[in-house]
Amino acid sequence: MRRTGRSLLYLLNVAVVVDLATVHAAWIGHYDLTDSTGRLIWMAVYVVTLSLGVYASGLADPPERLSEAVWAAGGTVAGSAGVISFAQLLLGSQVLPRFVVFGTAAVLGPAYVGLARLGDRLRRRHEGLDRVVAVVGAREAVALRAELGRAPERPATLAAVLDVESAGTGASGGLPLVEAATATRATVVVLDRAAQLDESVVAQAALLHGRGLRVRTLALFYDEWLGKLPIGELEQVSLMFDIQEVHARRYARLKRFADVAVAVAGLALLVPAVPLVAVADLVGNRGPLLYRQRRVGRGGQEFTMLKFRTMAPEGRVAAQRRPAGVVGGGRRPGPDVPAAAGGAAPGVPAATAGAPLRPEVAPWTEVGDPRLGRVGRWMRRVHVDELPQLLNVLRGDLSIVGPRPEQPCYVGELREKIPFYDVRHLVHPGLTGWAQVKFHYGASVADALEKLQYEFFYLRHQGLALDARIVARTLRSVLAGRGR
Repeated sequence: MRRTGRSLLYLLNVAVVVDLATVHAAWIGHYDLTDSTGRLIWMAVYVVTLSLGVYASGLADPPERLSEAVWAAGGTVAGSAGVISFAQLLLGSQVLPRFVVFGTAAVLGPAYVGLARLGDRLRRRHEGLDRVVAVVGAREAVALRAELGRAPERPATLAAVLDVESAGTGASGGLPLVEAATATRATVVVLDRAAQLDESVVAQAALLHGRGLRVRTLALFYDEWLGKLPIGELEQVSLMFDIQEVHARRYARLKRFADVAVAVAGLALLVPAVPLVAVADLVGNRGPLLYRQRRVGRGGQEFTMLKFRTMAPEGRVAAQRRPAGVVGGGRRPGPDVPAAAGGAAPGVPAATAGAPLRPEVAPWTEVGDPRLGRVGRWMRRVHVDELPQLLNVLRGDLSIVGPRPEQPCYVGELREKIPFYDVRHLVHPGLTGWAQVKFHYGASVADALEKLQYEFFYLRHQGLALDARIVARTLRSVLAGRGR
């Protein structure tokens, strides 16, 4: 449904621009629309600009509130019309008439709002399409319900939860799992590891499978519906899937080629950004232009990562003197999910699962970090500070997409608390990654565990298609100004 809605929006952009250009050519300007290649190019550029605006504003995923839809639609059409008008003025090319530019904005604005409201109603109607009956433990049930309430890759509702004892036939000889699935009109049955070992539960699942219900292990359900792997499964599956960058040389070569191509193209942004950032630093962020920090890359090898500095040098020194476990002036608790899922992961003591990491070099940056000034906060919001890392990509330290590299001090601590943590170092770290587009920034072992679930999903499904999907979501975040 989402893909259909997005396609309709993009096709609407094409239709309105072409139709208004045709009307202007036939009834107002009296010219042949196809006699100018430049005019056709500008029409295509306008369509692309509108489509990028639709994606960046979130109209492709219909806003839930009318006010959000109005603001998103208004911002998209006003921004796109402004960009095209300014570009034509700057280049001295007025081949795309104002009638087309502003007429398109006038037509598409209300159309976007109407389609957004229709899409939201359809989404609400179909959100319960996948109804899940889960045979899991109590803690896992709490975690699963919370995960489905966030931002799943495929919408579903938890219709019923049974433990192994109540789902099995037992002495009664009944079919509790079948009865629960029938009563709740379930479409998916999920079995945890204990349920898979119970013959009576598996037999009932097989019966439901024959009736057309989908049956999934807990790990597969997390993978397909949530885009991650459950904490309890990480250690068990860490060796049970191929990693394309390790096991497929062709993909590794193509990925490196794409990295270099993107990095070279990105230099067009980096070169003009240097003097602009230098001037901004003089105004409100005095100090060195670049910030260098040691990070852990592929194979556990350390490298120096480059960024435009966003904090005052004295702010970093003061941060280093804070008591261990304090980030940004206060302790940052871990998310609720790991605890609800049964506390610590295998090999991780429950007492330390949500504990903040102990900074030995520089603490992680949290959302709204007080150490950031206005200039630094703006740079992070639009991700300008990341541009120098294109040089790391050219050197081969980084890839465009991969697990985000961490500081050696944190890696050392996480290796001790998460035995399978080093699996993420089998591939090149990235400028962006699946965990970055799915999860917030964190500063505790629990946050690291949460991110690792998404990173294992990436490792399991690594490929050019997923890389492109991550880049698209990252661009959407950047265009929307969602930085930390």
